[in-house]
Amino acid sequence: MKLSIITVTYNRFDVLESCLQSIAAQKQHLDFEYVLVDGNSNDGTTALLTRYSSIIDKLIIEPDSGIYEALNKGILACSGDIIGFLHSDDVYENEMILAMIFQLFRVSPDVDVISGKTELFDSSLNKKLRAFSSDRWRIFYFILGVMPPHCSTFIRKYVYQELGYFDQRFNSAADFDFFLRILIKKKFKIIQIEDVLIKMRAGGKSTLGWRSYIRTTKEIAFGLRKNKLFIAWPLLILRFLVKKVIR
Repeated sequence: MKLSIITVTYNRFDVLESCLQSIAAQKQHLDFEYVLVDGNSNDGTTALLTRYSSIIDKLIIEPDSGIYEALNKGILACSGDIIGFLHSDDVYENEMILAMIFQLFRVSPDVDVISGKTELFDSSLNKKLRAFSSDRWRIFYFILGVMPPHCSTFIRKYVYQELGYFDQRFNSAADFDFFLRILIKKKFKIIQIEDVLIKMRAGGKSTLGWRSYIRTTKEIAFGLRKNKLFIAWPLLILRFLVKKVIR
């Protein structure tokens, strides 16, 4: 059994090094495959990747249409049986996270998906802003527009192969759609753990202001409609309040 971790990046030189350092720390405790997909950055990222080439097992540098095409490229490039993601502005909560996840899968061969918690921090990773629970694997939560944290979820590769990867029609909610497909299939075993796995910087694609919020809300509605679920527009629009109530 083998674990693969994917990072996709584009012009994130300012934060990428902390991500790479976090990967290097994990590699001190577990032998895993690290795949990095860069959308042909022009901000100095290439030189940074050269400095950290010893920890990158597969490097793809080419233009893409957006984050989900890049993520799909990473998945297709992976040789591991289990896939996780570390986004370019995120870090692991401690250096033993991947060793722990690998062990959980090793002793639970019937488990297909493992989700942990994510904590959202300011740009310096010093001030915690909020936490995202792993306990969101129910259709009810998805109808509310709430999902488990993508970056703290690890999935066996055959799940992606069976369900068809991320839908590239989405700009910021293809992970919502993919997780919903996992639930609707009703054949995959999911476990939720209480451990915090990821420290995430505020300012990601789905956390950037009201314009982004409106766009993501529309995409969530599209994901619900695509999967033949009820759309509760008032709850979707006010999901930031819902998250505060149920977190």
